[in-house]
Amino acid sequence: MRIITLALLLFSLNASARVDTLWVHSTAMDKTIGTIIITPTEYHQNNDQYPAIYILHGAGGDYGNWLRRM
Repeated sequence: MRIITLALLLFSLNASARVDTLWVHSTAMDKTIGTIIITPTEYHQNNDQYPAIYILHGAGGDYGNWLRRM
């Protein structure tokens, strides 16, 4: 729950963000899976480092669950 709260706080502080979908082939699962990446709009304009938060959907979900529900 703390990670979700932290993620929401970080995204609310920077209201402008870029949302991209990246399709990655998994050799272990032998299929291509979607991944959503959210970055601040100024991400590619400077050399700052940003923390990464990985949110997993769990069984029965898909890559877009968190984006649709939050």
